[in-house]
Amino acid sequence: MNGVIDIKFTDEGTTEPVLLADVKAPLEIDGTYHDAFLTDLIATARQVAEKYLNRSLIPRTVEATIMNESGGQLLPYGIPSGDITVKDAAGG
Repeated sequence: MNGVIDIKFTDEGTTEPVLLADVKAPLEIDGTYHDAFLTDLIATARQVAEKYLNRSLIPRTVEATIMNESGGQLLPYGIPSGDITVKDAAGG
């Protein structure tokens, strides 16, 4: 049986694909009163999109433990742009 057993993300220096200013401009929001709320909405929207697309939209480290007994397991969140380290279930 194949599947993802565990997954951990490291979002170092996360820069969202949509900037706060780009959200505020068409809504004609001035000031900083709503900035924290809008920033949370941007991050949440990205996370929902990533889950739907099964792709990472920001640079990150993904550490996944997968069961790949019958081969052909897809990596969670798509093909990484960096290195891939593979360990067996015993951690070797």
